[in-house]
Amino acid sequence: MKLNLVNKETSASVYLDLIRGISAIFVMLYHTGYVLFPDLSQVENPNLFFSILFSLYNRGYSFVMVFFVLSGFLVTSSTLKRIQNNTFTLKMFFVERLTRLWVVLLPSLILTYIWAQFQINISPSKEIEEKLNFQTLMGNIFFLQGVTVKAFGANTPMWSLAYEFFYYIIFAVIVFIIKTNNKFYKIISMALIIALALFVGERMMMYFLIWALGGIIVLLPLKKFTNIHIRNAATFTGVLLIILFLFLSRKMDPYNESFIIDLLIGAAFSLLLYILVSNYNIRPANQVFFITSFSTLISGFSYSLYLLHYPVLNFLDAWKKYEKLSPNTLNIFLYFLICILLILYAWLFSRVTESKTHKIKLLIQYLIVPSNKKTDITQ
Repeated sequence: MKLNLVNKETSASVYLDLIRGISAIFVMLYHTGYVLFPDLSQVENPNLFFSILFSLYNRGYSFVMVFFVLSGFLVTSSTLKRIQNNTFTLKMFFVERLTRLWVVLLPSLILTYIWAQFQINISPSKEIEEKLNFQTLMGNIFFLQGVTVKAFGANTPMWSLAYEFFYYIIFAVIVFIIKTNNKFYKIISMALIIALALFVGERMMMYFLIWALGGIIVLLPLKKFTNIHIRNAATFTGVLLIILFLFLSRKMDPYNESFIIDLLIGAAFSLLLYILVSNYNIRPANQVFFITSFSTLISGFSYSLYLLHYPVLNFLDAWKKYEKLSPNTLNIFLYFLICILLILYAWLFSRVTESKTHKIKLLIQYLIVPSNKKTDITQ
């Protein structure tokens, strides 16, 4: 079985890093705009600049669908590669996945608590205090936010981590069902998936379809365009479809509640991902060397930015007494200043957390893998 894997230091790898970083930034831009400014429909005679700015950041939530598709693709490709190499084990699968999640999540929960305390000191809130209890903390550590507990400290973006974690479990069970020849184990595993579906609820299971779109790309026959003009046109079409659905969703789904809209955005990005994997999985040309450095930079703190920005915005919201700012020139400048500071904050945090993920993963693997199998951990 031929797998569609993205090789390191290729144009496809560079573009995927770029997309991941930009997606995290757009989520942050959306939340910052949501906290600072009123909805465009509530602004009397908005100026052109704010109208454009609002249109750009307003659909930031939808970029979470990009994360889901990317996750499905990367997790599926790495898992199937190890199955082919006979190096896959469920234990190491969950070590890698949990290491990736916890290295950033655990210290971010500490910072969430600190910012929430600052928020409460400025504006006492029983609702926030209730989201800082031990039960909620443990629920978030084990990815139960949105299932049995609230997001810790009102750090709302953490909802997607629960989705990711349960998708890992469901995917691992599916892999086990395919690998095992024991019919009894297959029945038990299928029953486990049904139990998980009932536990997490209909909405989370629906969004697994978006996650699975990325996984399907690993197995699809590739379509390579030898003509550079056709290749560029196909790439442009993929990008255009994403932009089109993002802007249409503003009118069709103003409150980010439609699964169909999210599925269409996920499908549009899946098409772009398929085109990139098919046609750009080669060493980057000279003209993208700058993009290579920039992509590596912003993707390197994307997860940190995603988890860190919202508690700061909650604090700022309390500091301004939860009132919306007029979208004048000064406040728009303030918006960009806050965004830059949030990016810097996440980057500094990532230097001691996210950037160390691979080393921590190798250390944990070294400690738990039997000595006669230690050569597997670098594969």
